[in-house]
Amino acid sequence: MKNNSHSAKDGRILTSILKRMLLILLFLANLAPTIQAEEVERQQNTGISINVSNVSLKNLFNILEQKSNYIFFYSNDAISGTKNTSIRTENEAITSILDKVLPPKQLTYTIKGRQIIVSRVKDVEKTVVPVAAPKNFRLKGKVVDAARQPLPGANVVVNGQGGAAAITDLDGNFTLDIEGRDKVQLSISYIGFQTKSISTGETVKPLFVVLEENAAALSEVVVVGYGTQKKLNLTGAVATASGDILSDRPIGNIAQGLQGVIPNL
Repeated sequence: MKNNSHSAKDGRILTSILKRMLLILLFLANLAPTIQAEEVERQQNTGISINVSNVSLKNLFNILEQKSNYIFFYSNDAISGTKNTSIRTENEAITSILDKVLPPKQLTYTIKGRQIIVSRVKDVEKTVVPVAAPKNFRLKGKVVDAARQPLPGANVVVNGQGGAAAITDLDGNFTLDIEGRDKVQLSISYIGFQTKSISTGETVKPLFVVLEENAAALSEVVVVGYGTQKKLNLTGAVATASGDILSDRPIGNIAQGLQGVIPNL
């Protein structure tokens, strides 16, 4: 019975020791990445002081390897044709040094542990930013005079090449469908009124355009012609004269040309 008791006790002790060892191993396994990350960060931030003039990249990499724990990997094709480098640093991180030296030579680098892999920057395709197509919209409005009376027959024109146009109805209203543009310059005109220009885009509320009378236009002389009548309704004498009669006569006005053609003139 004593042997069995000792064997069981020894087994429990061994099991306890194995559990403790397993816990220690798990702890170390979890701690290793943290330690490695901290070591990598420490190496990257370790200050390096160099003062070189007109050296090749290959020589510069060798110097950096000697002053740090990093090893450089690169292809001869990647660094071939690059110009020599001159650089002076005081207690500067290796990443800062590489950021100064490599980009002007169209080179980049990647750090993996203690390895620094140098490669040529690939040609980056130019990203074509799509230009948003100008939206279409419908523009409505009303044209009135200073007394707020509608002006039917007013011209509403969109300035620019191929501009749309509209004419106001009896209530002075108009509608324009604007295509391929998000903003327009309108020109509103009406006989006897000053032409008005408006710059506008899409709007929910209809435009309300007030035109001012043109005093200069009101003072102009307007020639008015009267309509036709049937001959049976005429009470006076009527004579006709063609353009051929007037074309060969040296006259100063039409009345002189008609003398002798039309009686009593």
